[in-house]
Amino acid sequence: LLSCLSKLTAVSLSFIIVLLDYYFQRRPDIKSIAEKAVYFTISLGVGIFSLLALKKDDEVITSFKFSAMERAQLVSHSLINYILKSVIPYNLSVFHPYQFPPGFLPKFYLVFLILSMIAMAAFIWFFIKFRNRKIIFGILFFLSAVVFALQIFPVGDAAFADRNIYI
Repeated sequence: LLSCLSKLTAVSLSFIIVLLDYYFQRRPDIKSIAEKAVYFTISLGVGIFSLLALKKDDEVITSFKFSAMERAQLVSHSLINYILKSVIPYNLSVFHPYQFPPGFLPKFYLVFLILSMIAMAAFIWFFIKFRNRKIIFGILFFLSAVVFALQIFPVGDAAFADRNIYI
């Protein structure tokens, strides 16, 4: 509870606990479901409370109103940046503002969306073909840790922030 109150990304802990069960091949039973229910309930409550609190002040959410397609491109851009910067830390900054206003997103941002879709398809293929528990766990751990930093639901005017990839 205290971690969720101090930083919203702690909500991802619930998903990481489930991933740990997958990694250690722990079979789901009543006891394991019950112990995770507490974390999911806290995460859901904190998430709903945070969204409601942010919606009261619309400017806190974001001053940019991107279309759904532009939002998908920006999320893909952030994901690719998080992956690259976790391997090759370059041009790090606490705050990367949106470089383009809504409606003026360059066409090359479609490349990020296509790359993300290819990466997702490759992950699904890898999962089906090899079922390497360590690699699958690592990929899902990374994704569950950064999913709240991807600005799927935009909060603030940062396109992405490198401080969110330390996990």
